[in-house]
Formats: sequence, structure tokens, C-alpha cells
Amino acid sequence: MQSLWDEFVRSRAFWLNYVCAGVDFVGCPSLQADQRLLWTEPMCGAALMFNFPEDNLLRLEVSPGEHRLELLHPDYEEPQLVGTMDCHQMSDLFRWDEFEAVMRHLARSSGPTWAHELLISFYVAVTVDCADAHAAVLRRSLETSEIFSGPEVEHILRYTRRAAVRQDFRWLDTPGLGWVAEGRNAYCMRHTRGGFDFARWSRFLAALAQDDEP
Repeated sequence: MQSLWDEFVRSRAFWLNYVCAGVDFVGCPSLQADQRLLWTEPMCGAALMFNFPEDNLLRLEVSPGEHRLELLHPDYEEPQLVGTMDCHQMSDLFRWDEFEAVMRHLARSSGPTWAHELLISFYVAVTVDCADAHAAVLRRSLETSEIFSGPEVEHILRYTRRAAVRQDFRWLDTPGLGWVAEGRNAYCMRHTRGGFDFARWSRFLAALAQDDEP
């Protein structure tokens, strides 16, 4: 893990490629100019692995213009795709308290906190009640990275506030499934229409919650 951070964490090309999967750079000349160079930059992609309790792993695969988040465990032969950032934007994965628990766990691992926040915050379901908290985390991680200029940070924040906040999105605590995403603006795999493995995901969240106990 550390070698990957050493290689990618200070790469502007990597972070531009990552952010542009969820943010339209139109209206910010410096972001647009550098975005045009991404296809020739070798440091745009990566596969990052994050260790979690009870042998759970989250694998974040980043490639030009899109990324995928998968849950892995040795008890399962295949990874579970839990979120994507692409033209479909199925990225509303974590409830806010789940995101905070993930961050507390990752704070004990290698890599700077701002990088963890910037990577995983794009997989938060930004509902109205957590929009301010999400914006604060996004601002902090963007500014601390020292990758983005002040105007670029403001552009990313404005776009995210306008496009990512889900007005018609709600989490429903469903017996036997846990929290299920509902609503017209729910760009999420945690719904009952697509074969999402709620038992496997709930097992991951339970291990995370147990590890998070004081």
C-alpha cells in the first residue's frame, strides 16, 4: 500500500483523472487544460487496496474517466461490485455515518487522511442532511492535498453541491436487508432491483462497526 501512495498520492494527473469521473471541468480553464493531457499521462490509473476487519478488502480500480469500487473477502470467489463512477454514476454507496466509520478505520492505516477522504467521499450518498458535512470534508481534502489551486477547489465544490446532492433520495431500514436506497435520484447499487448482495455488504458493515467500538 505504501508504495502505491508514494507513486500516486502526489500525482496531479492521477487526482485530475479521479475527480473528473464525478465532476464536470467545464468552466474551469486550468482543469480543462490539464484534463486534455490525461490520456497521455501514465499515472492516471491504479488499483488501490484497503484492508478492513475480518479479512474484508475494498478495491478501488481507477482508469481514465471512470472508477470501480469492489468488496472482496476470502469466503467469496468473486468480488462484489458495490459502486462505480462513470456515465451511470452508481456511486451513492455509503450513508454518512458509514463513511465516518470507514475514515476512522483508515486513519489507522498507511496513507494520508486527506487522500482517503478524497477517494471515498465520492462514494457517499450526499443527501440534504449531510451535504454541509460532506462539503467540509471535500474542501479539507482538496486544500490539504496541495494538488488543486484555490479556484479549482471552488469549482469542484460548486459543481458537487449542485450535482451530487440528492434531493429525492432516502435510506429505508428494511428487515433482513439493512439500509436500502430509494428515490428517483438514488444512483446506488444498494436497492432491491439489481441483485445487490445485502447479506455480504451487511457482514462488512457489521465487522466495521465492531472494530469501531471504543
